Amino acid sequence: MVGELVEMLGMSQPLISKHLRVLREAGLVNVRQDAQRRWYEVRPEPLAEMADWLAPFRQMAEAQFDRLEQLLIELQEKENDDGQAKSDR
Repeated sequence: MVGELVEMLGMSQPLISKHLRVLREAGLVNVRQDAQRRWYEVRPEPLAEMADWLAPFRQMAEAQFDRLEQLLIELQEKENDDGQAKSDR
């Protein structure tokens, strides 16, 4: 329910309602009307499709982060070696 989301997220009711409308229009949630209340349910299918589509990009980003991490390790080792060489003099 919107009221529970307002309390949990600390956002205004109109803002929560707007986000839920966007999610509904995007087909990411189903809505069921029950008297005065609307019940929202996440649809896992579109999220799974999105995750599948994003998988190659995630793999590419992870590879780039791995390369960056290795470069930073090498730079740190070089800096440590340079500092050690100076102290040996």
